[in-house]
Amino acid sequence: MIRTNTKLTLLNQKLNLESASHHISELVKRIQNTLQLSCLEEPVHDLDAISNPNAVAISKDIIDISDSKPLIISGKVIALYGSILVLENNGLQYMVSLKKLIGHKIRISNDIQSINFEPKQISLF
Repeated sequence: MIRTNTKLTLLNQKLNLESASHHISELVKRIQNTLQLSCLEEPVHDLDAISNPNAVAISKDIIDISDSKPLIISGKVIALYGSILVLENNGLQYMVSLKKLIGHKIRISNDIQSINFEPKQISLF
């Protein structure tokens, strides 16, 4: 299980398929040796073509609206990474945890409504 914060930091990192396959293979061997088990080794798959089909770069200034009240999302869907939906609205990128929508009524349409968020004052103290 990967935490949402970790997913956010990994959004723009490209998968090194060879390195990932090697690390997973080594872990499987360690598990097999430690537990005296035989495991079927499956290949590692690069799902970027599915999760971000247009290879849109995710902005470092992406706005997380998961905790906004009321939670209103509207825009063109850019990507879906696990439970994180990334969308674009008026030139800005937004992300929302789909877990926040569980139990709520939603409406899906082709219309994009403008999203305006009040700037937040951040205090260092």
